[in-house]
Amino acid sequence: RRFQCHDCPNACEINEVVIEGEEPLYYGSRCDKYNLQKKRTEIPAERNLFRKREELLTACMKRESAVRPRRGKVGIPRALIQHEMLPFWYTLMQGLGYEVVVSRKTDREIITRGVEAVATEACFPVKVAHGHVLELIDAGVDGVLLPSVISTEIEFSGQETSCYCPYVQTIPYVIRAAIDFPPNVELIAFPIQFQYGRAGLLKDLQQAGRRYGWRKSEIRRALARAQKAQQKFQRRCHEEGQKILSGLQREDHPVVIVARPYNGCDRGVNLDLPRKLAELNMLAIPLDFLPLEEVELSRQWDNMFWRYGQRIMAAADYVRRHPLLTAVYITNFSCGPDSFLTTFFRKAMGEKPALLLEIDEHSADAGVITRCEAFLDSLKGADDRRVSEPQVAPHSAVRSNGRRIYIPYMCEHAHAFAAAFRNARIDAEVLPESDETSLELGRRFTSGKECLPAIVTAGDMVKKVYSSDFDRRRAAFFMAGGDGPCRFGQYNRLHRYILKEIGYQDVPILSPNQGRGFYDDFRKLEKDVTRLAWQGIVAVDLLVKTLHRIRPYEAEKGSTDHVFAECIRKLSQTIEAGGNLDRMVRQCARDLANVRVTRQERRPVVGVVGEIYVRSHAFSNANVIRQLESMGAEVDLAGFCEWIYYTNFTRIRQSRRERNFVSAVKDLVKHWVQRMDERHLGGFFRELLPEPVEPPSTEILHHAAPYIHDSFEGEAVLSIGKTVEHFHRSSSGVVNVMPFTCMPGSIVAALLKRVREDHEQMPVVSLAYDGQAEDSTLTRLEAFMHQVREFHQRER
Repeated sequence: RRFQCHDCPNACEINEVVIEGEEPLYYGSRCDKYNLQKKRTEIPAERNLFRKREELLTACMKRESAVRPRRGKVGIPRALIQHEMLPFWYTLMQGLGYEVVVSRKTDREIITRGVEAVATEACFPVKVAHGHVLELIDAGVDGVLLPSVISTEIEFSGQETSCYCPYVQTIPYVIRAAIDFPPNVELIAFPIQFQYGRAGLLKDLQQAGRRYGWRKSEIRRALARAQKAQQKFQRRCHEEGQKILSGLQREDHPVVIVARPYNGCDRGVNLDLPRKLAELNMLAIPLDFLPLEEVELSRQWDNMFWRYGQRIMAAADYVRRHPLLTAVYITNFSCGPDSFLTTFFRKAMGEKPALLLEIDEHSADAGVITRCEAFLDSLKGADDRRVSEPQVAPHSAVRSNGRRIYIPYMCEHAHAFAAAFRNARIDAEVLPESDETSLELGRRFTSGKECLPAIVTAGDMVKKVYSSDFDRRRAAFFMAGGDGPCRFGQYNRLHRYILKEIGYQDVPILSPNQGRGFYDDFRKLEKDVTRLAWQGIVAVDLLVKTLHRIRPYEAEKGSTDHVFAECIRKLSQTIEAGGNLDRMVRQCARDLANVRVTRQERRPVVGVVGEIYVRSHAFSNANVIRQLESMGAEVDLAGFCEWIYYTNFTRIRQSRRERNFVSAVKDLVKHWVQRMDERHLGGFFRELLPEPVEPPSTEILHHAAPYIHDSFEGEAVLSIGKTVEHFHRSSSGVVNVMPFTCMPGSIVAALLKRVREDHEQMPVVSLAYDGQAEDSTLTRLEAFMHQVREFHQRER
């Protein structure tokens, strides 16, 4: 027989198999409770801390609104940040005159509908959020609130930013792309940043109010009530935490659930883990019950830009030092930040025991229970390891101090970059191109969950360290940093840990942060190389564009590659020697123009966008550009200059918002000079390239605006904008290239569904690479190129 279990929110469909003379067998449940034959234990109220937290979180729903509802019914999905920020958003929307409805607790139906609704692969909590939105639509709300929350208040001193991960920031955009909202249901979505205090919140809310009809006076009143409600929730959590922590006993077996609130506090998502631990006589403590403000986070974890990354690493420090506490870390498959944070967490915990659980829609209780039981058994012999020292990564360097700087090879631009260093009398060398050895070494010293560029660059570094000519006393590595939300900003920390692991912690890594202090970081070197390096990057960008423009039509196979390689070699020599760069670039343009080509009809143009490393790195993308050319395409690859211009734009915008006008003016002048250099060098390629100069970042962002707001920073908005630009420039298709589990790349893949619908079904394909050769990728490219040829013929 078949029946539904209603003992928890999952509402599993149970199948009972009856065999004569035997006990019945059951399948279909996430918890396997019918086979385990376990009685449900009632947890005393004083030990049910997660229920207490839920009561504190939802207390706002029990208070009557001070404002009469007049704007209809708005739904708030019980998902993602609302497991922490519900008091703020519930109170705010009430204060703005809405009747507020919160979706029901996560259950199996919501999970299933969410999994079926997503437009592309994402982490489990994002899938669940889709299900909650569908539940609200079915409930008959007039609107669904899905703000794009970019940042939060900075909780730990020394941290310059505190942002959410890309999936959380872009949840309104990916849901709008995946779900067709009925005409009578409005998606209330707008960007907002808590990092800039009350004044910044008012500015963001007032801007949203122009669209939704909120008056400034009611916004101010509603915001004051919302902040008060949120502060009360946080204060009560701290009070409950102090009460529990002050009375802990060893026999309590206290364990902190280290997780984001939407993992740790949603029992439909975490398989009701706190109850399972309670049934094992363990006291489960919510993360936000800990006094994390006591932790000096930035001493060891500078530039930990994710909000939850900061809290997780602070929790690791607190739990490690506490003689009674242990930890259970909940993560999900495809969680980008956790691909780094789980490694960092283990190192920060030292010898302190911790259990890592990866939970998704396929997880079942039986396996989780078994692992929790094994963890409890392991704690019995771990008393002597209760307090230990963490493994700390060496700090990054700011100067070469006479060492040779090894620069990872991402693309040919690296040679011009290294030459600019050598021109400044700073020894620099480009690492050899990546190969299978790089990949093997990278995987050996990483968890394998990190994005492909982190793994490959780690392997390149280790390969050099293990080479016979490596001199640790004279060597340094280069790996730039960032301030989020992409994982790239954590690469250099991972690499520093790897160097320490293999016994080379004395070898420094130079890590200029491409965020607010990018050019200032370069000025800390022995000599500022940015102007000459930029000119070299522009020159290589122009050469690469010309290579892709000519090579598909060359009369003699390999002739364009030969000329291009010679141009890169001579250009690098000229930069290093301080020679006449104009003369060399002009000569390179002539040499490429002299490549003999066949007179044939122009091929369909395919744009390649996506994550900058993988789209530029032939080894990582399995030579996708040559594959496309072999199938009959001419490729237009997004340039390196595009990214530099965009980071200039974001730095200037941030400086203006922070009223740091000195920095804004400096970056504006730098940007103007760079534009001047590009226009000058691009002039030598006017007869070879239809548009040698990159369009302004504002133009690309304008193209992307209907699909994603530019407050979400990173390559995703550029890839979407560039795809739309390709349509207007009569390209016949676009390939979105990304590492496997890349968060911005997955967001682009989700949004491209709508982009394609709005642009005459222009062919687009998203390709994720993990270093494995896959026949399916080639098959997808062949199918894509068939669509490209049809679209090309139709456009003609």
